Amino acid sequence: MEYDSIYQQLRDEVEKVVGYKAKTPKDFDKLSDDIEKITHIKLSSYTLKRFWGYLKSVEVRRSTLDALCRMAGYTSWDGFCDIQRNNNDTQSHMSFSDTLNVALLDVGTRVRLSWNPGRCVIMRYEGHGLFVVEDSINSKLRFGDTFRCFRIVANEPLLLSDFKRPGMPVCSYVCGERDGVVYSILNEE
Repeated sequence: MEYDSIYQQLRDEVEKVVGYKAKTPKDFDKLSDDIEKITHIKLSSYTLKRFWGYLKSVEVRRSTLDALCRMAGYTSWDGFCDIQRNNNDTQSHMSFSDTLNVALLDVGTRVRLSWNPGRCVIMRYEGHGLFVVEDSINSKLRFGDTFRCFRIVANEPLLLSDFKRPGMPVCSYVCGERDGVVYSILNEE
């Protein structure tokens, strides 16, 4: 796979998440801040300018690619490349990924989920496995949707059961079916 093409796909996906094209120095400063807010990873505006071709580029570090892929809702650069190659036909595997046992959360804890391409959901724990969606970017989930979830496994698909939205029958919903989800617990501000 040619890197110029896949790098451009990654730039496009990051820009979809933030909702603007990075073209000016102010855009890159804002993009740096937005990436840090969402991923908790700091990429300098200088690094972003080089990756976007605004400044003369040097070889891109793997950590930069991984951070940008997380911003776009993928688990890593490898995960992003696998999806781009359509080489993800495995149906079963063992998982040793980081796992969040929901029963250990305090009521009111906010959790951020992201998955490709560019999906992000902020949800609040209500107790007994119940969550309510507080914010949603590029996802079919909406503010006020509720569902039950008892375990979140990083880099694995996430099944939301007892999914409820006014005017719809109760159903299940799967997040990150192809590449899995990434989660983080948000600090209270």
